[in-house]
Amino acid sequence: MYKYERINRRCNLICVRSFLGRSENDGFFRKIYCKHIKKPNVNAVKFLLVCLILIASIVAVSIALSAAEKGDNALGLSDYDNFIWPVVMQNPESFDENSPAETNTVVSASVWKAAMEKKDDKSKFNEEQELVLSFDEVQEACQSLFDRTFQKADLIGIDEGFFEYDENKNCFFVKSVSGVDNYIPHTVNAYRKDDDIILKVGYVMPSESFEPGMSGILENNISKYKIYHLKTDETTGRKYVSAVE
Repeated sequence: MYKYERINRRCNLICVRSFLGRSENDGFFRKIYCKHIKKPNVNAVKFLLVCLILIASIVAVSIALSAAEKGDNALGLSDYDNFIWPVVMQNPESFDENSPAETNTVVSASVWKAAMEKKDDKSKFNEEQELVLSFDEVQEACQSLFDRTFQKADLIGIDEGFFEYDENKNCFFVKSVSGVDNYIPHTVNAYRKDDDIILKVGYVMPSESFEPGMSGILENNISKYKIYHLKTDETTGRKYVSAVE
């Protein structure tokens, strides 16, 4: 007596087996079963894998080229605003590396930059609530902004109203100011030219800078435009303001 038993439901093959569990023709049915199993196409898998790698490479190259075309603008225009703000506030005359900025502009912008970086440090304030900056701190800010420094002799006769330099203490004393009479930057465009970053910067008065909803700067409140050039220091890799036109 025999019974019928399916050995593979997917292929729907039927094998005759005895009640004792011994296959009457196992070899025969194994051959049939193997013929119905589809082996994966190795070449097709390899081709698909190569295509995926190729597509991924094309996408990566496209992203890299796009980033290179945009230059450092990928950082966001507001990053440039924050960097050049101390310079814009001085409303400097045009300058370049052959005709450097005036000492007053350089020192005042450097004091502003150092003050912005230290303004949250309560230990830097004296009893008169003046922010006290060391000569070295302002020098470091100057190096960061203009890739240059100034001498103590350059400070003689400088009076910008918002700070004083004490030669004996070798410190700058910065008064609390609102800055409502100084321009603020609104960079509208940035692109790379050779190794420089060129910025088109709008000058906006703080009192006219925002719309009533405070949602952003109004373009028609820009008083004028200036072109800022940012170079990269070969030693430090940091950008600095090399020219304003």
